[in-house]
Amino acid sequence: APVATMDAVQLYRAGKYAEAAAAWSELAQTADDAASHLTNAATCKMELGLYRGALKQAESAVARAPHHLRAHVVKGRALAALKKPAKAQNAWRAGVDAATAGSDVVVLRELEQLLTDDAPPPPKPSVARGPRSPQADLAMVVAAAPVRETSKEAERWVDKGVPQDVLAQARGAVEHRTGQDDVDDAIATGYLLVNTNRLDQAIAAFDDLLSKHPRLVAARLGRGSARALQDDLQGALEDFDVAVEVAPHVTDCLKRRGQSLAALGRLHDALRDL
Repeated sequence: APVATMDAVQLYRAGKYAEAAAAWSELAQTADDAASHLTNAATCKMELGLYRGALKQAESAVARAPHHLRAHVVKGRALAALKKPAKAQNAWRAGVDAATAGSDVVVLRELEQLLTDDAPPPPKPSVARGPRSPQADLAMVVAAAPVRETSKEAERWVDKGVPQDVLAQARGAVEHRTGQDDVDDAIATGYLLVNTNRLDQAIAAFDDLLSKHPRLVAARLGRGSARALQDDLQGALEDFDVAVEVAPHVTDCLKRRGQSLAALGRLHDALRDL
């Protein structure tokens, strides 16, 4: 049966973002207001963390209707989520420039606010505890894994080889750790390589670890994330499948597998996990 706009809205309100994205994508193929439907589908993918998919649909919406300001908002947010702040700024500025007399002034104000908010924040005043140590910086980066945020301090440790005292702190920040120092040190190093965008090195490090511990959840999640960042979604899915098989109760395993399935277009399968 044809999808109705209200069906998509109800799915979105119920938090069923993968189904809502599919519904709005279908509507965009037949409805007159394709740009609005594509923008809504992109918004759903942002909720799912599928930033590349969101960007693709937002770009399509902008191409179809350059004056549809909400598409520019979502495009910029997707670029910002992909750690491309300069391109995000360009997307929002293009939205402001595309405004016409008939544009929604609320969305226009949102675009202007995004341009202002995205400016680099002023430096925070120092506190009595003193500057953060390189060890704390490394632990912070590892704890946030796997996201691709470059830290100059963390890069310096990778370039030098990560000392044991630093790894001891980073080890404690690793999720799904094993309690074996040598294994957890290897996991921490692999996540650090992912976070500093050394994806080939990260995959090689996790390959070595998985050759000895093929069902190690943290390593499967780490290598799968590195593969996903290289757009090897099928390889990522293979790792996440193993992680879910070993630890089906761990939300992180299900979430990352669901994101990979959705990115591959297998939305019905993704709904099991998301």
